[in-house]
Amino acid sequence: MKKPLKIALYALLALVLIVLAYVIYVFAAYYRVEDYQSLDVVRTTCESPVPMEDAAETDVTYRIASANVGFGAYSDDYSFFMDGGEFSRALSAEDAEDNVAGALETVLSQNPDFVFLQEVDTDATRSYHLDEQAMAAETLTGMAWVSAQNYDSPYLFWPLTCPHGASRSGIMTFS
Repeated sequence: MKKPLKIALYALLALVLIVLAYVIYVFAAYYRVEDYQSLDVVRTTCESPVPMEDAAETDVTYRIASANVGFGAYSDDYSFFMDGGEFSRALSAEDAEDNVAGALETVLSQNPDFVFLQEVDTDATRSYHLDEQAMAAETLTGMAWVSAQNYDSPYLFWPLTCPHGASRSGIMTFS
């Protein structure tokens, strides 16, 4: 066999093995987030640690705020690759932090009694490993909160020029 053909075959074999190893990694790392998880409520400055003692009342108007934190990526000039845009991660670590802080300040400015947040990363490549859950807990002080992980993805090598990476994310409820 000629040397150039051997080199091409070895290169092709190496590429196939790399892709196969990645596919095995993704399947091996996959697990389904458990249904019906028992979650702990984190109390901050609630009046009473007794369950339901300071519960919501009837015939009272409450303010509710909901926000998609969007893993800290969604500034005015951001377009997500899965929506036909260009980017797979926040534009920078500083952008991610500023965008999460802005979303939380907007929520806080509504003076809500209840807050529902989604796409709150705890550790993700796409948000430069910013602990957005800790940011939310520090910003929305004086409220009890609970979080639930609903997304845990192994490292995704797509798009090739700037892979989305690994993500661990969830939802948070404050009251």
